[in-house]
Amino acid sequence: MSLRSLARCLLRSASSQAPVVSRSARPAARQFSAARVLSQSPAPSVGPSRPLKPLPSLPPAPPYPCPLITQEELDEYLIPLYDHDWRVAVKDNLFGLQRRINITKYKFVLEFVNELAEYAKAESHHPEITFTYSSVTVRLLTHSATSHPSGENPEPTQGITMRDVRLAILTERLVERFLDAGYIGAKTFAVGRVPYNVEALGAVFGRRELACFICQQPGHKPNECPQRFTTPPNQPCTLCGDLHWRFLCPRTKTGRRAMREAQRKGASQPPSSSASSSS
Repeated sequence: MSLRSLARCLLRSASSQAPVVSRSARPAARQFSAARVLSQSPAPSVGPSRPLKPLPSLPPAPPYPCPLITQEELDEYLIPLYDHDWRVAVKDNLFGLQRRINITKYKFVLEFVNELAEYAKAESHHPEITFTYSSVTVRLLTHSATSHPSGENPEPTQGITMRDVRLAILTERLVERFLDAGYIGAKTFAVGRVPYNVEALGAVFGRRELACFICQQPGHKPNECPQRFTTPPNQPCTLCGDLHWRFLCPRTKTGRRAMREAQRKGASQPPSSSASSSS
């Protein structure tokens, strides 16, 4: 007997010994299987949606130097932008008007960044634009703003001005075009603050000089702290397991650069976990 004939015989034998399922039992089995599949299937992702509040009209270009926004300007322009996922967020001890846009494909990310750069050039603005393969983050801040004409503080300051608001609205117009074309991805939770009056907004910018988390002193960043090599963290580095700050880890490019600079200046080496365990 050939192998093919033997396989056919075995299949006939197995089918004759299999239990017979009645027709009345089959729908229940199908229902149970469908219910189990539905219970194990992941929840659908939230797709892009349009904001509830309409985008404010583009205000006229302000003079230079530009004053900080007033309460009327905040009510008319900034509060509607909050509904479009703009937030007042902190980065490198500085607060700014920030927005993250998720985009479906990398080629559309590059297209978005290039068009936004043209807007910024036309506005004579210098926004911070960072992007990944699937998102673009826009950060707006006027470093040389003036206090609104009140005579109390004529010194230059930093904060949100109508120059930032104009570029934010132009950015949203670009987002709407990409949304209509189907290039905008699912929304993510917007991180940051939403001040609803100029006093709260001024308080946010008044706290822009945060304390260094190494020495607890203001005036510098942690990677510039004079105690960054001598004061170890409470937990080992998550990259290598030694007891030093993560930004000083020799496994990173910035860490190796910091070590070379420290050796060139004669600074002491950061403490390691092996050294602390032997003491």
